[in-house]
Amino acid sequence: MPLTVRSPPLTALHAWAGIQIYPWEDLTLYGYAGIEQNQASCFGTFGYGNPASDNSGCLTPTLESFTTGTTPTCVADNRQIVDAKIGFWQNLYKGPMGRFVFGMELEYIKRYAFSGIGGAPSTDDTVAFSSLRYYF
Repeated sequence: MPLTVRSPPLTALHAWAGIQIYPWEDLTLYGYAGIEQNQASCFGTFGYGNPASDNSGCLTPTLESFTTGTTPTCVADNRQIVDAKIGFWQNLYKGPMGRFVFGMELEYIKRYAFSGIGGAPSTDDTVAFSSLRYYF
């Protein structure tokens, strides 16, 4: 019978909250914020968030990290992700032929990793979206 190594289940917190405001007909303003936070679940040299994980290559881009998105020298399990966004939807046309809307959104994402060999990498990104939609 083969030996199976299993780490304990992950314990995590997930929270998301938002608000929508309708200052006048055909305009929706919104804002949302959320967090995801994980606890380490490891034993020995196995498991999630293990301090023995190799994070030494997380700050050095390589051909492998660009082509596959991963590298053996950057485990960097997620410890916490924070997200906040604001945006709007404006009806440009609303009638018997459907609805035509325009929207924009600005989002900020911050990622923190568990500490391992080479430190605890983190990164952030700001993203802007625009959308033009037609609903039948």
